[in-house]
Amino acid sequence: MTLAYYVAWRFLMGFLRVQLVVLALVVIFDGVENLRKMSRDGVAFIDIAAITLYRAPAIIEQAFPLTILISALVTFLGLSRSSELVVTRAAGVSSLRMVFVPCVIGACLGVFAILVLNPIVIATSQRAEILAAEEEGQVLTRLSLSNSGLWLRQGDASGQAVIQANRASPDGAELKRVRFFIFDEDGRIAERIEADSATLEPAQWHLRNARIWGFAADGTEDARESYAHEDYYVPTDLTSDLILDGFAAPSSLPLTALPGFILQLEESGFSATRHRLYFQNQLAQPLFFVAMVLIGAVFSLRHVRFGHMGIMVLSAVVSGFFLYFIAVFAQSLGSAGQVPVMIAAWVPSAAAVMLALGLLLHLEDG
Repeated sequence: MTLAYYVAWRFLMGFLRVQLVVLALVVIFDGVENLRKMSRDGVAFIDIAAITLYRAPAIIEQAFPLTILISALVTFLGLSRSSELVVTRAAGVSSLRMVFVPCVIGACLGVFAILVLNPIVIATSQRAEILAAEEEGQVLTRLSLSNSGLWLRQGDASGQAVIQANRASPDGAELKRVRFFIFDEDGRIAERIEADSATLEPAQWHLRNARIWGFAADGTEDARESYAHEDYYVPTDLTSDLILDGFAAPSSLPLTALPGFILQLEESGFSATRHRLYFQNQLAQPLFFVAMVLIGAVFSLRHVRFGHMGIMVLSAVVSGFFLYFIAVFAQSLGSAGQVPVMIAAWVPSAAAVMLALGLLLHLEDG
């Protein structure tokens, strides 16, 4: 038990040191890039610094697997250099027992990333997006889902329009049972339009069987301005891609909210494959971190007197990047519907764990 505590402490200390280095690099490089892009637009330095800090948790989350891998390398290489690894092996402690505690910590860090880090990333990323849009003078297009269907907002300098529809086509280019609420530049409602359907055409919405209600200057409905059109057109700068991108990205939703959002998405006629894949990837994250720990252990559980440690470290890093590439490639196949979501999310991590365990057992016997 004492040995397990010691190895756990060494791994956690190594993880904290690596994480601090990653944080410093993220702040420096991302801050310099933001400063280069935004200073030309007259954005104040304090605002650039705030955007950089708000974006840092998201970048750290993306680098978490690499941090776990390097932490495992630092831990086991340190034990090897101090000959502690030789002593424990001579005492009859197997390699699997040595890596068990770091694997458990890696799985716990995966749970931490899901339950704690992910909500922080969502909040800070949204704040960074809002700050950047305000500084650049952009109007964000938003699409949200509710029990009443889907809601879309479009706008420019002349005013805003809120669109509500019961259903939509998978590409978002056709809406059913649609309502348009047109607002002027002062934020007062100017028109309300109801139509059987709305089809997105270049630079306009084509509404069929539309009925339009005008509003007085005080915002009250003026029934005398109600009239019908078999075909009616509303200008827009939206495209099908912009509409689909307007959905809340899977990474912008808490894990607990994803199942309900997926259900609403499918009920509205859209594909939820991307969100289902992200949900399963989040659940598989602890297993992915365990795979990273095992990869680091495979290439560092040997005594330094054997030499070639630089090659072993490089091999571990390359193997980690290869696993990450395979995971991303599987996610691409899953998003395209080429492979089932469960396979795309879980198989790369599970295969990496089994392969690394096989190599550890081979080294143990060899």
